[in-house]
Amino acid sequence: MNDPPASFDLIDQPWIRVLDQDARLSAASIRTVFHSAREISQIAGELPTQNFAILRVLLAILQRSVLPRLANSDPIDVWQELWKSSTLPLEDIDQYLERHRSRFDLLSAKTPFGQVADLRTAKEEAGPVRKLIAEVPDGHPFFTVRTGNGSDQLDFAEAARWIIHVQAFDTAGIKSGVVGDPTVKGGKSYPIGTGWAGKLGGVYAEGPNLKETLLLNLVLDPALWSDDPYADVPLWEQQPLTPDPTAHASAPAGPAQLYTWPSRAVRLIHDGDKVTGAVLTNSLRLDAPNKHQIEPMSMWRRSAAQEKALRLPVVFMPKQHQPDRALWRGLEALLPESSGASPADHSVPAPGVLDWIGVLRESEALAPDTVVGIHAVGISYGSNNSVVDEVIDDALSVHAALLDPQNRQLRESANRAVAAADGAVWELGRLATNIDVASGSSQPTVGATARAAAYFALDQPFRAWLAGLGLDSDLTESLAAWETIVRRILRRAGEDLERQAPPNAFTGHPYKEKGKSRVGQGTQPERWMTVGRASAIFRRRLALALPNSRTPDETKPYPNEPAMETKS
Repeated sequence: MNDPPASFDLIDQPWIRVLDQDARLSAASIRTVFHSAREISQIAGELPTQNFAILRVLLAILQRSVLPRLANSDPIDVWQELWKSSTLPLEDIDQYLERHRSRFDLLSAKTPFGQVADLRTAKEEAGPVRKLIAEVPDGHPFFTVRTGNGSDQLDFAEAARWIIHVQAFDTAGIKSGVVGDPTVKGGKSYPIGTGWAGKLGGVYAEGPNLKETLLLNLVLDPALWSDDPYADVPLWEQQPLTPDPTAHASAPAGPAQLYTWPSRAVRLIHDGDKVTGAVLTNSLRLDAPNKHQIEPMSMWRRSAAQEKALRLPVVFMPKQHQPDRALWRGLEALLPESSGASPADHSVPAPGVLDWIGVLRESEALAPDTVVGIHAVGISYGSNNSVVDEVIDDALSVHAALLDPQNRQLRESANRAVAAADGAVWELGRLATNIDVASGSSQPTVGATARAAAYFALDQPFRAWLAGLGLDSDLTESLAAWETIVRRILRRAGEDLERQAPPNAFTGHPYKEKGKSRVGQGTQPERWMTVGRASAIFRRRLALALPNSRTPDETKPYPNEPAMETKS
């Protein structure tokens, strides 16, 4: 056996997987990533969530490196100077890395990066390395391509990537109890939830290269920090972790701490060449309520349940992504509110990174036609958050002008476009239900199936339409153009449903409407539904849902048109 290497220095050893501008994959050190940021297209790890977690580590380094510049300067001026520069502030970054070099050694005997040096179980046992790897379904190895030695050992570069990922996104569940942890009961560490990033509806901004991506997410807004911004220190500037989670700070002071929050205590086991195992247990618990002021990379929602439980007037919780819902369908939650909005109205905040871009745009530090990618990342967990069900990865391209809180009409046009699509898709689902009724059937899922297919058909056209929406757009014409696209796609989808209807649906079937009669009390009289009638009703209601692309004749009521349930 080879003697264990003295170190694996993350500052100068290549370990971050990146793509260059020609889509060539390579590995880079932390220093190289910063020095070559303009030539790098994006981080390209094993999973989108790994890219997100590593980006947050780089942002913590960048934030701490430029902090001295904020001492006597306006944050927007500091940011604009960085944006206009051909490179990142490399001298500041290099000096910062040198000051903390000892904390970036993955294999250090005293302060291994992201780990607890003396972590051990009472029986001196180590778990398999696959416990670190999110793409290996725990207990279900037949559903992964990573088999054999690929799940039994890791090289040091990949181990570094998974250390960062497990701290951010590890599943909840019972972990091994370790010596020195007073919370252990019966040799077990009981659940404290997923890693911090796993609780988020992760959002970050993207530029055409890593330099711009890093700067677009560098929120230099003092409102996101404590009274003393120097108190917001990442993991490597704090005292080394110990097995005792109660011995460390429980309240983060700002984004740099959240970007590197140690939700797990880990120690890598290696043979000198490869990582062969790991000790993994719970570490610092972090609850989610009202972290919106210091966590800039998440969507949010207001929680009445948490307000009642915590006895607080307002509680915002991370709004996690839904695997079956495209990002653009929740566009309104991404866009910053007008700067004139009153804090007393308790408006749900936009993701802090997008709010910051809006501030930059409003102050003209960022050009209105700058293309900003809005990237959503997250994990959908199952079985009490103890397994990974699905990794969520979605993105939109918008002009920075759309994020400017002063461009209210532009934002409203984008939100109206989403609402128009929602309304039109709902009517297609009603058509599918009416055709089902006409055939004498009562399948409860036909409407939902038709709507899911419709959203899929509208997905790419909406992304293209949104990417073209800017300050020079005629908003009336743009909205009419979008509604015309929706009409064409959904009319075609409706025709497909009509062609697929069984023969008896064309002669029809009787049905009774729900609700009260129009003349007195009681149920509605029996009606007759056919494919032809369903089609005529659909065309009228589709026109009502798309008011900017309809003609007056299309909205005339159909005789005895049934009253349908409203969209919930």
